[in-house]
Amino acid sequence: MNRFLLLFELLFFILGSVNVRGQPSRSQEDELRNNILLYRLLEYKHTIKYRYFENDYLKARVHPFSEVLPPSDCVLQLRYRASEFKFPDTSYQILEAYTESNYKCDTFYNLTVFSEYTKDINPAERYLIAVNSNGDIRYLSGKFYKHAIFLDFVKSGAIKEYVQVMLFPYFTDVRVLEIKYSRNRYKCSVMLGHKKRTILIDNSGICKWE
Repeated sequence: MNRFLLLFELLFFILGSVNVRGQPSRSQEDELRNNILLYRLLEYKHTIKYRYFENDYLKARVHPFSEVLPPSDCVLQLRYRASEFKFPDTSYQILEAYTESNYKCDTFYNLTVFSEYTKDINPAERYLIAVNSNGDIRYLSGKFYKHAIFLDFVKSGAIKEYVQVMLFPYFTDVRVLEIKYSRNRYKCSVMLGHKKRTILIDNSGICKWE
């Protein structure tokens, strides 16, 4: 019996930590969900404070936190596919992550209460992450907190790929036409569909439209 229990625990550990191609591990997915949730909460912090606080005290509401934080039976729905982009560190695989809907809840009550917060959030968002078989995850682009990856791409001479990675969550058709470096920044001409734009990238990887 003890041997069977040990084997079961070992199998559970392996399935939870090994990355299958095109799919993050369970622990990596949990980390991704937490990052997205934290980003959304802090981005909406002024709205949350206005709605639920008065003079730094909570207003008298029936379910203040249930309207802001997802209930325990609600899970952010995500789907994945392997990306064509390559990360400079080849031990990582880049994955595209998509939110098909906001949260799936086991009870209609929780879904109704939580919907007051999620109704203003775009349910169809795109993200790029990089994962490896050691359980590590790098957050590349999208509406979450991102890692500093610019130097990884600079060292491998892949500035064009960096621009495409940064713009992926927001535009479906991106073509990099020209890249010039002057005055301690990169100036990149890009086509977004049929529209030409210029994006500036400083030496820390921060992107700004010209």
